Amino acid sequence: MCIRDSINAEYGQHMRAMGSVLLHHLTDKHDQTIRNLKSKHHLQEENLKGVFESDLASLKSEKDLRLKQQAAHKQLVLQQIQQLHDLEQDYQQRNTITEQKLQTKEHREKYKKMDKD
Repeated sequence: MCIRDSINAEYGQHMRAMGSVLLHHLTDKHDQTIRNLKSKHHLQEENLKGVFESDLASLKSEKDLRLKQQAAHKQLVLQQIQQLHDLEQDYQQRNTITEQKLQTKEHREKYKKMDKD
């Protein structure tokens, strides 16, 4: 039994040593896998951040362009309103001048008639 116990003890030590090596190897593999996943996750996060920032910049640019277009359109409408106002004033002035001329002409004709009479 002594040889058998010695073999069993040696076998047990060998198995424990192999188990320890295997555990150490699996732990290293697990740690490496976690580092790889973290690195991959970080890269994906950076890529998404870049895409988000790019999209955000694009949206801001589109918003700025739209605001500029709206401001230009507003300016154009204000110019057109001013032109209409100017045309209305011009029309009223011409109408007033025409009425004055007409009244003057009628007044002259009236006096011509009176002079003839």
